[in-house]
Amino acid sequence: MGHRRSFPRSRVVPWCVGLAVLVAAAAGCSFRGQPAEEDGVVVWHSMAGDLRSVFESIVETFNQGQRGRLKIVPRYQGEYGNLKGKIAMALKAHSPPDMAQMYEAWISYYNAEKGREALVPLDPLVARDAKELDLADIYEVFIRDNTFDGKLYSFPFNKSFPCLFYNKDLFRRAGLDPSKPPATWDEFAAAGRKLTGDFNEDGKIDSWGWAFNVDPWLLECMVLQNGGTLAHGDSDLSPIDAPEVVAAVDFFLNATKGPAPYAYRTNGREFQNDFVGQRVAMIVTTSVSKSFMIDQIGFRWGMAPLPQGKRPVSIMAGTNIGIFARSPREKQEVAWQFIKFFTRADNTAYWAIKTGYVPVRRSAVASLEFQKYLEVDPTPLAAIAQLDHATFEPRAAGWFDVRDKLGQALLRSLLGKGTPRENLSKANAELLRIQGRKG
Repeated sequence: MGHRRSFPRSRVVPWCVGLAVLVAAAAGCSFRGQPAEEDGVVVWHSMAGDLRSVFESIVETFNQGQRGRLKIVPRYQGEYGNLKGKIAMALKAHSPPDMAQMYEAWISYYNAEKGREALVPLDPLVARDAKELDLADIYEVFIRDNTFDGKLYSFPFNKSFPCLFYNKDLFRRAGLDPSKPPATWDEFAAAGRKLTGDFNEDGKIDSWGWAFNVDPWLLECMVLQNGGTLAHGDSDLSPIDAPEVVAAVDFFLNATKGPAPYAYRTNGREFQNDFVGQRVAMIVTTSVSKSFMIDQIGFRWGMAPLPQGKRPVSIMAGTNIGIFARSPREKQEVAWQFIKFFTRADNTAYWAIKTGYVPVRRSAVASLEFQKYLEVDPTPLAAIAQLDHATFEPRAAGWFDVRDKLGQALLRSLLGKGTPRENLSKANAELLRIQGRKG
């Protein structure tokens, strides 16, 4: 599959107004100018902008091979929070889509009522198509990530890793070797201090080492790298006021308020704009950010794996895709055929090249197409290298609520509203409440 595939224009989906209309949409209303949902296999997703165009191009290629059979009908549902809410509402109305993007913790929630799981276990289909599917070719972490209670309920969809983006020109100016980006957090802090200074000699710091937003993802990685845990199994979340968590928050505080500060906090994705504008030399963000920044970068830059701590651990992000049990058997079969098609070596390589997500198959990375791409742009290796020590976020149904509390504790600490230990203790009390346990 070549790189010159043309993208269809994104369809404009009219917004349903009101709860009754939304439920009707979930039940299968058709939108003007689009095929009726009962005539297709509907997949709800949150891929926006260029990501949506790439996804829809793969869907279109699949549909061209259907030849009169049911086709995949992509339905953009807004950002992940909206998608989560719409799926929850559709399940309550007993009218979910045929398939959807979903995080691991959502899957745990959908399948919480044992014997009445909302998702189709894929093991019988995997066994039936074992030779064609070649499950051993898929990176093992993706299989673990999608297996619940010994059953495979979903497949990897859009998976990424946190990567270090750095300005090679600013590294050179600071006397750092741009071919050797920091591999540990100690090296990262040392480089950050050298990269921070008043280089134009106007009495103000004009270049910083690191800029970040408050995202629990990076904090979680540091906790695991420090030797801590986030969960035991799929139901027992670890205390989030443990020493390893406190140490991770302290790292942010030392970077911004320590004896030699080299970092600052931004709102939203402003840190990416500051990187493009060369106000900051290093940022740590998803590998997919490359596709949003690359056309604006006017300097020599590099991408490296996430710096590591006591032990190598990187938490992958992104969603999986599953099939809802209420979908008719015929549609379930087409949905499964699409999952196989989407994760085929050539398609997962194409998806990775066009978006910055990682390929899910070893054969995709080794393919001639992908290797030729790496000769031109080796930056995807920064994410792929982390697959060897990859893990995933906790899959307990209440994890995203706890994750928010973790982010709030970090923010309060950075704002000076309590110590890290105080803020994390309050967050842990919320964790105990969410899990229904007594502290």
